[in-house]
Order: sequence, then C-alpha cells, then structure tokens
Amino acid sequence: MGYVIVHGGDYDINRLAVSSSRVDILAHPDLGRKDSGIDAVLARKAAENNVAIEVNLGSIIRSRGVSRVNALKNIRRNLMLSRKYKFELVAASGAKSRLELRDANGVFELLRVIGFSEEEALSAVHGVAYKILNRRRE
Repeated sequence: MGYVIVHGGDYDINRLAVSSSRVDILAHPDLGRKDSGIDAVLARKAAENNVAIEVNLGSIIRSRGVSRVNALKNIRRNLMLSRKYKFELVAASGAKSRLELRDANGVFELLRVIGFSEEEALSAVHGVAYKILNRRRE
C-alpha cells in the first residue's frame, strides 16, 4: 500500500488535508505563500490526525537571496511548530531534475544545518516514511 499525499499551498487545502486521518503527508504547505503554510490550528490538527508535513528541500536548493532566506524561515517555523504540537516532518528533495537529487546523507546533513536535531533529521529522512507504510499495513 502507498501513501496519500495532498499537494498544499492554499490555506483551505492545507486545513482539509491535516483534518483527515486518511491523508499521510501534506506536501508543499507553503507553495505560493509568504508564510510556512502551517499555523497553530493546522499544527494541532496534523498531530491529532497523524498527518506528516513535508520539508521540501528543493525550495532551498533552487532559490537564491531573499527567496532562500524565506524558504529557510518557513522550514524553521514548521520545525518549531512540530516540536510544540508533536506532528512529524518528512524530508523530500523536491528535485525537478537528476542534478537536484540528494542522497540520504546529504539530506540529513542539510537538515542538521537548518536546525534539526540528529533524531529529528533521521526521523524526517527515514523514520516517518517507514511509520506511515507500517501504519497502512495494519
């Protein structure tokens, strides 16, 4: 069995996604937004319904200047919310070409530089995906 992933960005779509226990991952919650796409209300709902929030590293890899600063700020905001409300984060390369792909070690190290603890980075790279698959098998 696979994953149910909702492509977010719009606040209402983000809200609907985290409100459903049938959704596994909310991808791109900040797409087209200046903020992180997640607030306290959505964070609580994500935790209640076991919906993981994607950390899309493509937004850092492809951007420069102010755009990169905003992408980092949004990731850190969602990291802070995940610590407070106990929802999980899952890392994705967001690669649009093979040149943008990163191996698991590279993703892990990038998450550590952003501010993830070792445990949080390991969970985002490996742990959350395995948990979702195991939950789906039950």
